[in-house]
Amino acid sequence: MNAMVVRDRPVEAMSIFRGAFPKYSVAPNVVSYNIAISACAKGRKFELALELFEEMQSSTELEPDARSYNALLHALDNCQEAELALDHLRQMEANSVRPDEISYSCCISAMEKVGDAERCVELLREMEERGMVPTTKAYNAVMGALVKRGDAEAALQVFTELTEARDP
Repeated sequence: MNAMVVRDRPVEAMSIFRGAFPKYSVAPNVVSYNIAISACAKGRKFELALELFEEMQSSTELEPDARSYNALLHALDNCQEAELALDHLRQMEANSVRPDEISYSCCISAMEKVGDAERCVELLREMEERGMVPTTKAYNAVMGALVKRGDAEAALQVFTELTEARDP
């Protein structure tokens, strides 16, 4: 299944997920769900990613981990579902799963895609307050959102922060 995701063949990955487990009377585990959700992210199928995630959450034997959430956040980012991405970022914390740089970067990117520069900056600052080093993807999304808003000066300030953080 993972080989299909790596080869950018999400439809085939989902076919394996939905077909092989029932056929062989094997229950999917967190890793297989994560791979299937990642396939949905690559295929830009956020509805199916959400369905799989909720299926995993409703299981009494499985608990989504940081990779599960990040795969879902990636799918939501790819499909410009910024509010859902932010909701799931907050859900991570509520479910005692620690968001990481990938989690925040996906949310910031989703916010940039819908033109919400304020939330991009807020999430970037939140990352920093939590002791995380923002990724290049996060900085690029924040700068992109600020430029789209017409605030080149603020984008330049974020760029300066990035270069200073990378070259102390």
